[in-house]
Amino acid sequence: MHHTLFSLSVVALLSLALTGCPSTDDPGDPAPDWGFVSALLAAECSPCHTSGSGFPAADPMNDLGDADAAYATLVGHPAAEAPGLNRIEPGDSEASYLVHKLEGTHIDVGGSGGQMPDNGPYLDADRITAVREWIDAGASQEITGDDDDAADDDDAADDDDAADDDDAADDDDSATGGEFSNVFTTVIAANCSCHAGAAHSTGFAFNGDEATAYGVLVGVDSFENPGMNRIEPGDPAGSYLWNKINGTQDAVGGSGGQMPLGGTPLDATALGMVEAWINDGANP
Repeated sequence: MHHTLFSLSVVALLSLALTGCPSTDDPGDPAPDWGFVSALLAAECSPCHTSGSGFPAADPMNDLGDADAAYATLVGHPAAEAPGLNRIEPGDSEASYLVHKLEGTHIDVGGSGGQMPDNGPYLDADRITAVREWIDAGASQEITGDDDDAADDDDAADDDDAADDDDAADDDDSATGGEFSNVFTTVIAANCSCHAGAAHSTGFAFNGDEATAYGVLVGVDSFENPGMNRIEPGDPAGSYLWNKINGTQDAVGGSGGQMPLGGTPLDATALGMVEAWINDGANP
């Protein structure tokens, strides 16, 4: 047995010497697990791929916010846009349509539509590489709880997410209304990813830019309730956005679901920040 293992090791070393190509694998850095990937999908994709109000029940990738449901609809499941490819092909990230959708190379493999997340912001190379590593390692559903993966500080649960020290519970909370920059950073940018692109069917699209967000919110008619501005300075109850995040949109003549759509409703501190900002005049 020991002789066999020694022989295999010699063969491997000889192969490496002949090719001249060092391995790109780091044996001390295990591949990311499903815990990392499912958290990433929940943060970046579930706001639009949801079974919530306003989205078709036929969406083949509903409920990406649920780890078990997401795994079942992705791994080994044929891609609707690219016949012949699975959404995730265990052991082969290059044959996994999800990877191409994240990288924007989906057209090259016979797919269609746009790069995901829809309208951006798109995932950086480190996080896509981490997804590839998980797939190439077999796309196991096992969650190890390991924090030594390839996207340690960039994943969906790091210090940049909606629950970090910059969120609605920080030192700029509802004690004062403050400037719009506080509301934008801690509430809109962190929770309204479906509107983060350059275009949206409702007209509320901020393209990742604070000034753009302010310009399409304050004193602008809402799409669902044209008789009410999205933000009416000094009047939270008369602001459609305020009603949407409180779930009272139907009571003021609006429609659709509570925002964030398909996500966790804003907590009292975040709501208090928005309310105070509007009451103080919705200053830029």
